Amino acid sequence: MKFTVNQHNDTSVSIMTDMGYVLGYFASVDEALNICDEWYSINNQEYKFDVDVIPSVEQSISNKLLGYFTS
Repeated sequence: MKFTVNQHNDTSVSIMTDMGYVLGYFASVDEALNICDEWYSINNQEYKFDVDVIPSVEQSISNKLLGYFTS
């Protein structure tokens, strides 16, 4: 299984699968990465992918555009 760790603006972190399912929320990137490593160690028959870490984005482009048109 391939995991992605997403950082959120509220300082929480989530783990998602490559199919888009959120598996859980964590307090830090390190905690989320440790959980991924633990999963791979338990499921050692699975291919171990590199885990991508996606940093948080301050504001989406759609929100920026909305603010531009309503100002």
